[in-house]
Amino acid sequence: MVRRAKGEGNIGQRRGDGTRHSCTVYSRTRDGAAAKLQGLLDMQGRGMPMGVDRITVGDYLAGWLEETVRSAVRSRTFESYTQIVRVYLTPDLGHHELRRLEPAHVQGLINRLTAAGKSPRTVRYVLAVLRRALGRAALWGTVPRNVALLVTPPAAVCWPRSLSVWHYAARAQV
Repeated sequence: MVRRAKGEGNIGQRRGDGTRHSCTVYSRTRDGAAAKLQGLLDMQGRGMPMGVDRITVGDYLAGWLEETVRSAVRSRTFESYTQIVRVYLTPDLGHHELRRLEPAHVQGLINRLTAAGKSPRTVRYVLAVLRRALGRAALWGTVPRNVALLVTPPAAVCWPRSLSVWHYAARAQV
């Protein structure tokens, strides 16, 4: 085993109880391992926890609903968020590790919902709920960025201006 070069260092973090936690990175090449180690050191420097928790998107969304959303919104909004998470987000994105969620995963969800015939309003609402959940995760330092902000939502449907509302008198004549 070859030692690390001078200055490549080590990465460690103290837990809340005072014990140390260290992180090991592996790669096929020495440069690849040094790059991964530098990425972890950068995360530690920004105050983000090291990627040791393997929480999935589904588990995070369930906890987010109970711990954050229930006390912050009205009951009907909570029911709506719960339905969106249960019907659309957990079946499609729930198995992904939260830290490894990519914009391509979220864009794939949006594309699948659009191809399945869901209305643009529904797709935008699904994206809004996911964006709010990942925004809280980014605020707490659980994820490095909110990947839902990087996704292109479907275009909103606008009614043509030629359609107008009939007045009661005009409707009675027809």
